[in-house]
Amino acid sequence: QFESLAAFKGRFAEFQDHLASAMRLIASIEGKDTRQFTYVLNYMVQLGILADMDEWLAVRSLRNAATHDYSEPEGTKALHFHSLLQHTHYLYETLDRLIRFSVTAYPKK
Repeated sequence: QFESLAAFKGRFAEFQDHLASAMRLIASIEGKDTRQFTYVLNYMVQLGILADMDEWLAVRSLRNAATHDYSEPEGTKALHFHSLLQHTHYLYETLDRLIRFSVTAYPKK
């Protein structure tokens, strides 16, 4: 079970990292300032890809904690894994909105 939980934690973090990269790429293609990721997040809100920055940042905090929870008590780790699981749908919903935007904004020729 440890390996499965570690893999889940790693995939969750990697998934959010890939979404962040895709958002930064879209903002860059659209000529937006990407020097700070909050600029990118704000633009994603404007596009309707994110409802607001706060949820993304809260999930990012979970992601960051997932990579540094080595010495936490087992009960704390269990709650953290539960929170990651509860937010997995958010990442998939964000992916879906990114895909829908991309298909519309950058159609195949």
